Amino acid sequence: MKRKFIFAVLLVMACASIAFAQGADSKEAFLKANALYAEAKYAEAIAAYEKIIDSGIESGNIYYNLGNAYFKKNALGEAILNYERARRLMPGDGDLESNYSHARSLIGRSVPEAPRKRFARFIDGRFRYLTLNNMAILLSALYISIVLILIINIYTRVSRRQSAFIVVLLLLVLVAGAFSFRERVALISNEGILITNEADARFEPFDRATTHFTLYEGMKVRVIERKEGWYKIKRADGKIGWIRKAALNII
Repeated sequence: MKRKFIFAVLLVMACASIAFAQGADSKEAFLKANALYAEAKYAEAIAAYEKIIDSGIESGNIYYNLGNAYFKKNALGEAILNYERARRLMPGDGDLESNYSHARSLIGRSVPEAPRKRFARFIDGRFRYLTLNNMAILLSALYISIVLILIINIYTRVSRRQSAFIVVLLLLVLVAGAFSFRERVALISNEGILITNEADARFEPFDRATTHFTLYEGMKVRVIERKEGWYKIKRADGKIGWIRKAALNII
């Protein structure tokens, strides 16, 4: 039994040391990539940042810096793509939002967004600065709080009217948060950025089909169907068409 315990402790220590070493290596690689960027070696910096990501390390700062490097290389689509990825990991960051807005202003043509319901806009506004992980923690905490209040209400003499008011309030926040969480999860792996200069969206998924509309580099679309070599996409204004997969990178 004692030997098993010692072995388990050594195993945990070994895993911890490996994780620490990997963390140190990734930090060093990130600093080297930043140095390449500072020296205006943007292609090398891009390769360095992407190598870190390929190793399984992701962070908002890595995607943000990668987006900046692509922007310096005049790759507008790739820049916006990585800014979008960074925004999912560090929403509300001032520098990121500024660079993102500037990059989007350079897109060849703007497309008006389809009007959203007031309720959806209101909910998004309340939770826009939370990551999915933060939202999951918040919703779990709200659920636990509601359960605890109900238990306390059963076994104590706390005012039921006051408890009911608090529970209803927490339930409203919980429902609103769950709605926003569901909307965001639905967009994961279903939003993409055009990375080519232009792409014709066609009525059907083959090259000779009639062109419905044209997309420009950096535009964001929602993927609603996948077919061999093609994506069926919805533009911000609600228009739908088929484009080649090679023209789009999923966020």
